[in-house]
Amino acid sequence: MKSFIALFAILLFSLISNAQEESETFLIEKDTWSLGGFLSIGGSNREDTDMTPYNDLDSFSFSIRPETGYFVSDNLALGLSLGYSYGRTKYNGSELRDKSIRHNIMVSPYARKFFAISPKIAFTLMGSLEYSYDRFENIGDSDLDYTETNIYGVNLRPGFSYLLSDKFTIDANIGNIYYSYLDRLNDGREDMSSSNYGLNLSSNIYLGIRYYIN
Repeated sequence: MKSFIALFAILLFSLISNAQEESETFLIEKDTWSLGGFLSIGGSNREDTDMTPYNDLDSFSFSIRPETGYFVSDNLALGLSLGYSYGRTKYNGSELRDKSIRHNIMVSPYARKFFAISPKIAFTLMGSLEYSYDRFENIGDSDLDYTETNIYGVNLRPGFSYLLSDKFTIDANIGNIYYSYLDRLNDGREDMSSSNYGLNLSSNIYLGIRYYIN
């Protein structure tokens, strides 16, 4: 909700400002490069002696997802997003496992179109193909040693961009239309496959900043 209020305030401020001065339409020119992405690092420590050993654990996670795009025409970019994430959980006192480790690699080519609303604001549509490989390992006396999962997906994400300057935009995604197919191996043997599709227009709004080179 706070993200939604912040985005609404930005849009309202821009509309009021642009009503008071004349400017050209929202434009990111052909042959411009864009750079974006995110980095996150986190961890937790939890101890609960009254419950199972799985509630006494230490965890750490790391994720990085750089993204670059090239504008093949005005307000239309083709790009590529790459991602890697790592997670580790240590189970203190558990007789079944010592720790678990997860690695995930992601590749996603995309196309992103800007539709001008005002000189500073554009509605955006981003279509992407996504592939990710996920490996989850158990270390310790467990019946399951590891799983490997391949996920293939198609996404269409609506959003908005606010032009801070000719070098920066604030971007917001407000949901997605998606299809994904999952194929999982359990200790090297085929375990399961599934497909999912749907429309997600929840109240979650994801904000980011993108840098442009022109």
